[in-house]
Amino acid sequence: MNIVNLYYFFDVVDTCSISKSARNLYISPQGLSQAIIAMEKEYGITLFNRSKSGLKLSPQGVQFAENARLLLQAYESFLEKTRVLSDRPLQHDSMLVYTTALVSEVFRDTFSKFFEEYSVTQFQMFEQQPLEAIDAVRLNASAGIESIGVIGVPDFFLPKLECYSDVCFTFVLETSLMACVNTESPLAKKKIFSKKDLVSLPTACNNEPLLEESIFYMLKDFGKPKIIQRSSPTMVWQFVLAQDSICYNVDIAKHVIPGSIALIPIKDSLKSKIALVSTTQANLETTRMLAFLSKHMEAAFPNHVIK
Repeated sequence: MNIVNLYYFFDVVDTCSISKSARNLYISPQGLSQAIIAMEKEYGITLFNRSKSGLKLSPQGVQFAENARLLLQAYESFLEKTRVLSDRPLQHDSMLVYTTALVSEVFRDTFSKFFEEYSVTQFQMFEQQPLEAIDAVRLNASAGIESIGVIGVPDFFLPKLECYSDVCFTFVLETSLMACVNTESPLAKKKIFSKKDLVSLPTACNNEPLLEESIFYMLKDFGKPKIIQRSSPTMVWQFVLAQDSICYNVDIAKHVIPGSIALIPIKDSLKSKIALVSTTQANLETTRMLAFLSKHMEAAFPNHVIK
C-alpha cells in the first residue's frame, strides 16, 4: 500500500478528472493514471467508471473511499501521536532534500558546502513539483524523519502556499525567466525578447508541468506558445541547437548553461522565488541548517537577494 496514492485518489474523486488532478498535484497525468491503476490491480477492484463526461466512483469505489478515508484519519492520528513521543536529538548521518527542477543543479556548490559543514555522510535528493516537495517535508516531519525543501516557485503560484499553516517558507532569492537560444542563431543577436516575439517561436520543454504553466501564464495575452516536448534536458538543448527555436531557464542558471547557448532577457518577464521549506515543528538544529543554506545562496547570487 502506498499512502500517497490514497491522497491522489481523493483528489481524483473531487475533480472527476485525471488531467485536472494532475495539475492540482503537479504530477504528470501518466503518473497519476498509473497510481490509480496500481491501486485497482492491488485490490482487484474497479475504482472509477470511465466515460466521456469524466470519472465517477464505481459502487466498489464508493465503499473503497469510505474505508480509505477512515484509514487516512487513523494514519494521520498515528503520526501525530507518535511524533510527540519522540525525544531523540536530530541525527546528521542522513538527510532528505526535496527540490524542484533546476534547483539541485543551480545550487550544486551550495549543497556541497552544506553537506560538508554538517558532516552528512548519506543524503538523498529528490526532484519534485513544489506541492509534492512541500507535502513530502510535512509527511516526513510527522514521521520523525529529517528533511528540508529548496523549491522554485513562480509568483503566480504563491497563493497556493497560503494554505500551509504548518509550513515555514523562507524566501531567499528572486529570479526571472529568460529565453535560451543557440549562440549561432540569428535569435542570439536580440538584446531582449518581447513576449510577442516568443509566442511564434518553437519552444522545447522537458515534460515539466510547472515550467509549461509558467510559459503559458507569461504569454497568455499574446497567444498560445508552440510547445515541443522532448524526453530529457539533453534533448532540449539539442533541439535548440538544431534550429531557430528556444527553451527557457532562470537568470541564476547562467553557470550551468552549455557554452553554445545564450540567455536572452525577456521584457516584463515572469518572476519566481527560491524558497527554503521546513515545518513549524523544525528544531533549532534544522533552523541552523536552513540559515546556513540561506547565507550561502545569498552569497552566491547577491544581486538576486530578496530584501
